[in-house]
Amino acid sequence: TPEQKSEPFWITDRRTEPSHVARRAVRAADGEPITVVSGVSVSPVDVGVKVTGESDLAAEFIDQLPPSYALAERRPFPGFVDLQALVFEKRANAS
Repeated sequence: TPEQKSEPFWITDRRTEPSHVARRAVRAADGEPITVVSGVSVSPVDVGVKVTGESDLAAEFIDQLPPSYALAERRPFPGFVDLQALVFEKRANAS
């Protein structure tokens, strides 16, 4: 969120509602792509190999995006804490 540009967040900060963040992201994007950084869910058999989904919090945010935005790219960043970048783009035929 824009507040984090001037003040770092802390683990004890109150969670902002995903619906509020999604509305702000869409407004700020103004039709451009929206990138979401999320933890990942991995297959218990292929730990660290097969990404099967987003964190619950990211899924709540994604559910609040307008239907005109679709997942265009998923890029995993494995490491000590596995993360992924999800890029949502506005569909060409969406207004």
